[in-house]
Amino acid sequence: MEFRTDIPAGNAILDEISGNRIRFRPDLRDTSEPWFYWAFGLSGAAGQRLHFEISRPCTLATRGPAMSLDGGLSWNWLGAESLEGEWGFHVDVPPDCPEIRLSVGMPYTGFDLDRALQPHRLNPRLRVQTLCESRGGRPVEMFTIPAGGDRVSGHLIVTARHHACEMMASYVLEGWLLDLVENSKEANFETHFVPFVDRDGVENGDQGKLRIPHDHNRDYLEPSIYPETAAIRQWILSRCGGQPFAVIDLHCPWIRGKHNDCLYIVGSRREANAEAQRRLGHLIESHNDGPLPFAMEDYLPFGEAWNTGKNEAHLLSFSRWAECQPDNVLSASVEIPYDSARGEEVNRTSATAFGWILGRAIGTFFAEF
Repeated sequence: MEFRTDIPAGNAILDEISGNRIRFRPDLRDTSEPWFYWAFGLSGAAGQRLHFEISRPCTLATRGPAMSLDGGLSWNWLGAESLEGEWGFHVDVPPDCPEIRLSVGMPYTGFDLDRALQPHRLNPRLRVQTLCESRGGRPVEMFTIPAGGDRVSGHLIVTARHHACEMMASYVLEGWLLDLVENSKEANFETHFVPFVDRDGVENGDQGKLRIPHDHNRDYLEPSIYPETAAIRQWILSRCGGQPFAVIDLHCPWIRGKHNDCLYIVGSRREANAEAQRRLGHLIESHNDGPLPFAMEDYLPFGEAWNTGKNEAHLLSFSRWAECQPDNVLSASVEIPYDSARGEEVNRTSATAFGWILGRAIGTFFAEF
């Protein structure tokens, strides 16, 4: 067998292979505290039942790992029945299968977005610009869907992957973006998508969360140390000044447990913004005819559970920076669980569907301006 991490977004450290038993752990690289992201490929095991043990705890979702049999083009959860013990699982490799890929989630890189957008690259409604260049020399793209008509009454900025490992948020963004491209709507505002804020981390397979000295979503105090966050801040200040603008920052929470197995909005410490968040949440509820449940009772007010501001210390997140700007009418972080939302499966189909539901809810929200 060959254990490989030189795949897109690969991340793992192999501890041992003994017969059909493999022990591994996440590669934390420049992460300051334990986190749970891992992804690797394995070849030479066709027809075998393999048993995996993860050396570091808290690294599996409730549906077990995700597996791809086609080189990462599609992913499926192995299911709870694959779990062995607390942090182990088994895989039955199909006969004649040259390689499997396994991950804590369903990896999503620039290749996946390019593949989804390929049929629409010549669509005049899809405008593409390079926001900046990453430290690693990669283009950090922004996709814009223009407003209908001649009057632009505001701007919406949608971001994802401030933390590189939070891949399920990318499926939501893809669904939202494709819905706007494929189904022309006469919106009174422009929508701008930055799909990969930590572009290098996404492609390299980093945790991204808790990166040393701080991660991208703690980098909104001037001066920023990352070119992406500096470019986002500068773009908003130069483009949106004098017009209402809203910010939706898509994230994934911890791997499992309370506040991690549902879709929810992270409540603001500013009451005016918290009220706007609750308005959006009720609109999502009313628009939601998709497979993933969304309930405003899962809204996490500021001051409850982990949402106390202690995890920001003296730093500043994107949503907090945005809500402090004079023309901001809504700033919200939306958490997308890795595998289960109130018991329903989170996957490509269900997450992309929630994306267009989010888009329609924010469209109703902006119609007030």
